[in-house]
Amino acid sequence: MNITGKNIVVLGAGVSGVAAARLAKAKGAASVRLFDKADNDMLRALSADLQRNGIETCLGWQPVQALEADLAIVSPGIALTSPMLTKGLAPSCPRCSELEFGSSFCTLPQIAITGTNGKTTTVELLTHCLCQAGHKAVAVGNVGLPISALALDQQDYEIAVVEVSTFQLETTSHLSVDCAALLNITPDHLDRHGSMEEYTRLKFKLLQLAKEDRPVVLNANLKHHPALEQMLPERPKIYFSAHEQADFGYEDDALCRMVNGKAIKLLSVDKMQLKGGHNYENALAVLALGEAMDFKPETLVPGLCTFTAGDHRLAEVGVFEGVRYINDSKGTNVDAVIKALEYCAEDNDSEQKIILIAGGIDKGCSLEEAKSALTMYVKEVCVFGACRDRLAASWGQVVPVTICDTLAQAVQAAKALASPGDTVLFSPGCSSFDMFQSYADRGRQFVACVKKLYGG
Repeated sequence: MNITGKNIVVLGAGVSGVAAARLAKAKGAASVRLFDKADNDMLRALSADLQRNGIETCLGWQPVQALEADLAIVSPGIALTSPMLTKGLAPSCPRCSELEFGSSFCTLPQIAITGTNGKTTTVELLTHCLCQAGHKAVAVGNVGLPISALALDQQDYEIAVVEVSTFQLETTSHLSVDCAALLNITPDHLDRHGSMEEYTRLKFKLLQLAKEDRPVVLNANLKHHPALEQMLPERPKIYFSAHEQADFGYEDDALCRMVNGKAIKLLSVDKMQLKGGHNYENALAVLALGEAMDFKPETLVPGLCTFTAGDHRLAEVGVFEGVRYINDSKGTNVDAVIKALEYCAEDNDSEQKIILIAGGIDKGCSLEEAKSALTMYVKEVCVFGACRDRLAASWGQVVPVTICDTLAQAVQAAKALASPGDTVLFSPGCSSFDMFQSYADRGRQFVACVKKLYGG
């Protein structure tokens, strides 16, 4: 992408937008203007720094006149229906995502990963495995570090592992990724994308945009999905699954490569720090991506043994008065809640030993799919936040529900309900932005609430 002498507009002053603005300026744009509807002390301080570096900023922006530019770079937080796009940009103005913009300037090989659940874990796991194998890998994209920031300073790395969300793919038409994986698809973000069909199309779009000289990697449960035939009929594919027949599969408590119908054992899962069927699938995806990128599977196995999950994904807070507390704040949809319940139930010697804490912002998805797992594993649900009434109305049909005003009240209610041997699982199943800055902020507050209750 050549932007020398061009006039660039960036919409959204979050970390992605700011990184894109800095990259545009560094790559020779004649002008760079950054717009955001928010206006606060933190953004004003950031704005002053950007302006000292030749980047114009406009905070508290309410679009009243359509902007003209040679290119508009759109941050992932801005939906296609946002006035910042529908009213703020002239229809003739070309636009692209921050992901597409940053990727075009990143000269490293790029491995892209998407899916409803497990993206961050798989990105971090693959990055860890590559580093353990002697490759200088870095995790970027939706995982935290924008790819535009990497493109500004990439000399210390050899390969980029990119977490990709559907928010980024909405405004992405081209992408410089060498290989891509689709981990799974279950309903999520329907409040933004409007339908499951559109959400699915965006997920498969990433595979479509990857370079055609390498196979794409998919969960075997997508093998007969109609979108696969429609969007990727001729592409070579590598399948993985812990539950179905696949190129990389799970057999006799081991991760295996299937060769001519025989399972070649690569790693016994008892040697892994990560536990649970969903994490075994994440590991199988890593091995499949390694093969797609010509890394021998055995070189990635040592990293699979030493990796541990992040702070807010099924992380044990501790055992207090015989009750185990689990922080799964990153569980932001119903499928993640189901997987978390199954994971916690593995260690219980009887059913219905889990008190679930859930709530937040409704994503417009069906709640019905969780009912079977709730009936099997859950003693009671404590709900809070903007979605609490809807959760109570749906899940209250199969399990007792306690409605709470705040997370702190929900934790206190869960403590009162729990008996020694029970698990209190915080897996919200919803977005965090009604009460918290992020899922990480929400997870930290959960941990703080638990420790405060027990005098920590």
